[in-house]
Amino acid sequence: MSERVHGDDSPDRDGASRVAAVRPRQLDPETRERPDGLAGILALQRDAGNDAVGSLLASAPVQREPVAAPEAAAAPHPQLSIGASGPAVSELQEKLSLVVAEAKLNVTGHFDSHTDEVVKRFQVQSALKPDGIAGPHTWAALDSLRGGTEIGEEDQTRLVAAVREANALFDAGNVEGALADYMVIYSDKVAAHKAARGGLVFNIAGCHHRLGHFSEAISFYEEAMGLPGVGADVGGSAAENLRRARLHQPYQGTKEMETERAAFAGEETPNAHPQLSLGVSGPAVSELQEKLTMALAEAKLKVTGLFDSQTNEDLKRFQVQSALKPDGIAGPDTWAALDSLRGGIEINPADQARLEALVREANALFDAGNVEGALTNYMSIYADKAAAHKAARGGLVFNIAGCHHRLGHFSDAASFYEEAMALPGVDAELSGSAAENLRRARLQQPYQGTKEMEAERAALKPDAAPEPHPLLSIGSSGPAVSELQEKVRTAVAESNLKVTGQFDSHTEEVVKRFQVQSAFRPDGIVGPHTWGALDSVEGGLEIDAAGSARLKPVRDAADALFDAGDFAGALSKYMELYGDPVIQHKSIRAGMVYKIAGCHQNLGHFQEAINFYQEVMSLPGAGAEMAGSAAENMRRARLGEPFQDSKELEAERAAFKP
Repeated sequence: MSERVHGDDSPDRDGASRVAAVRPRQLDPETRERPDGLAGILALQRDAGNDAVGSLLASAPVQREPVAAPEAAAAPHPQLSIGASGPAVSELQEKLSLVVAEAKLNVTGHFDSHTDEVVKRFQVQSALKPDGIAGPHTWAALDSLRGGTEIGEEDQTRLVAAVREANALFDAGNVEGALADYMVIYSDKVAAHKAARGGLVFNIAGCHHRLGHFSEAISFYEEAMGLPGVGADVGGSAAENLRRARLHQPYQGTKEMETERAAFAGEETPNAHPQLSLGVSGPAVSELQEKLTMALAEAKLKVTGLFDSQTNEDLKRFQVQSALKPDGIAGPDTWAALDSLRGGIEINPADQARLEALVREANALFDAGNVEGALTNYMSIYADKAAAHKAARGGLVFNIAGCHHRLGHFSDAASFYEEAMALPGVDAELSGSAAENLRRARLQQPYQGTKEMEAERAALKPDAAPEPHPLLSIGSSGPAVSELQEKVRTAVAESNLKVTGQFDSHTEEVVKRFQVQSAFRPDGIVGPHTWGALDSVEGGLEIDAAGSARLKPVRDAADALFDAGDFAGALSKYMELYGDPVIQHKSIRAGMVYKIAGCHQNLGHFQEAINFYQEVMSLPGAGAEMAGSAAENMRRARLGEPFQDSKELEAERAAFKP
């Protein structure tokens, strides 16, 4: 099968399956010159796309710009816990205030109970052990997300003014001018290490969207959705506009989205949601329960109209996975996150029946091998405004990706798999399946369904075909518990879990942490959904000694070539690992994909680097530290700047400290 390049302008099958991708505008190769500064790069990117920038620079040796040496090396962060005090605590509180929604944390320099609570919330959203101790992993996650710097008042004033100016231009309809301003901020090294870029990247995507640059818009929306720490509100708005960009439909601002949702809900104008908490009852509670049931895996929440203890528990789970304060109060931020994920509407029975019939028909066509017909149906649902504001699109988007995959449209398949992985609220099982098929699409290997994946995993195990996983809980013991402990300790950062074969209180705690980060009910019971997520994230296998002995020399050789500056040779070795059927189901894939992206970036293949960085940021189990480094290097790749390793990132951050 030949790959169809994303942006193919061949006729649509029937108009329904068209995905947004404009063919990059081409420049005459004879007249290409190296761009002069940021303005030149932006002009070339706007005229010819990222691929043209990459092609232009690929033949030239990559010159690493020297990083400004800081006046003094950044001191290691001290370990902090409740009761500590001093400047380091103030620094911790300043950073937490930026990265944790609704933190309401005063910078006092004293590590009090509120600081302890906010540290734990950050640790939960970063897949770290929520022990309230700010140690090396917690500091690294904070530095990776925020750059570990505080910028001076002059820089802060300058950046705020630039944002205001860009916003004013956007609102006034001068989208070209707004885009230029937003890109100046995006390229600012001080801003890059200061705050989460979610809102800025979303605005850049919106500019490209309004200008009809649909491929660029899709890429920036995917970046916004994948950025560490991005709120559910921004993530959901980006997801909806990504859908619209694929369909070549106009950009929608928040007010337009609210109006459209209200129209589908049968309201003249959107109704303001009331604040709800334990003990309240009425129609608004029923609406809350309906939305939570759709937004949470394994919610098991009945729509009773009474805000009871179960509603309170599930609301707190949703707040945790949305990076909101888990106080059990449904206020404006919580409602906004629910509306952003689910559209805030209930569609009528006739539309519901119509959509369900389309899904059944599409599934039947897919199973029967009529992939073209299935894709047409799936895209009809994807384009349906009622469906767009109804439910999480993860399964639908995954099916669209699978159709493109089976039809040999590998670029389109990869783009939709990345969308499925980045969608707010998508569960770990679906995300893991999308991650594996994304890998296969990049290698132009066939699509794999769930049964085929299980069969391949079983074939790679040294034992016979696996038996179904048993239900496990505290007090269980035996080989199945040992298997659980092996898998969950690799899936949860800082688990410190020993393989004892005994399901003790520590095992239960780590299981609950995995369930929280997988958007499951944290009941400590390992049932089909939890096992499925573990198998999907980690592959359900440990590489045997022979496999490890075979793979380790390849990884060592690749790392040595990378460190020596032979990026072409390193890329070849890393891609050899990426294509290995043993390693595909292992968690170490994230680090390998990161190095693949770095090779492409150092070789000037900026679009390929961006694609692989997006994969890293969306991979299940990728830690906040790695995702943050991928986010920063993606920004650099968009600007045609060289890869930065951890030491260079730290040196640059230290240099920007006032």
